[in-house]
Amino acid sequence: MKNKYAIILGNLGNTRDRFCPGYKVNPSSEEMLKMALQRMPHIQGIELVGTWDIRPDNVKDMKKRLDDAGVACVSIIPDTFANPRFGRGSITSIDAEVRKEALAYLRQMSEVALEMDCGIVNLWLGQDGYDYLLTTDYDQERDWLTESTKALATEFPTLRYALEYKPKEPRNFSMPVWPTLFWQQKRRAAAMWVSPSTRGTAFMRARLLPKQWCWQKGRATCCSICTLTTITAIGTTT
Repeated sequence: MKNKYAIILGNLGNTRDRFCPGYKVNPSSEEMLKMALQRMPHIQGIELVGTWDIRPDNVKDMKKRLDDAGVACVSIIPDTFANPRFGRGSITSIDAEVRKEALAYLRQMSEVALEMDCGIVNLWLGQDGYDYLLTTDYDQERDWLTESTKALATEFPTLRYALEYKPKEPRNFSMPVWPTLFWQQKRRAAAMWVSPSTRGTAFMRARLLPKQWCWQKGRATCCSICTLTTITAIGTTT
């Protein structure tokens, strides 16, 4: 099988942390796409981030740029993490109006994915979680997460949804993906994928992934949408 490589477009942009708003000039998405095509000739796919790179108002332009370049949009990450409205959670927020707004936005980005001929919507719910132990109703938030992801997968059956997780950042404790997938399995919820990025939390994933493979009866695949070493376990939960 021939390997295929893709990058997230934001890797070519600005870098920042809580101490500095930016360590370099941030080029536009169009400029970053041009850089990627010029400097990385082996790339066959691009992952786009909602709000930053892809929105309903620029989807036609971005689609044409990718088509003209001969590269595919392999994944879209909806922006549920940088929007202040979702600063205390998106589809697991304790505010019902925020949950409703977040789900509506995810539906909108799912429509964008279809228009882009993109088969994967990668959900990185960075603000969904908690900062201190015993400060949230874990079961209730997991129910909300299950309900929303099930609704998306049911309404958009031709799309695949990936749950990308980290143990923390920006929340001290991110919403756990493994228990959530098990929760979905018990409730006969819609199929989901896991998309763990390998950055600073690879050791934790090395401990958890074998258990997931066992649950999936050995079905696993290598995914190139986050980093070249990302491993994705297929969530066959129906």
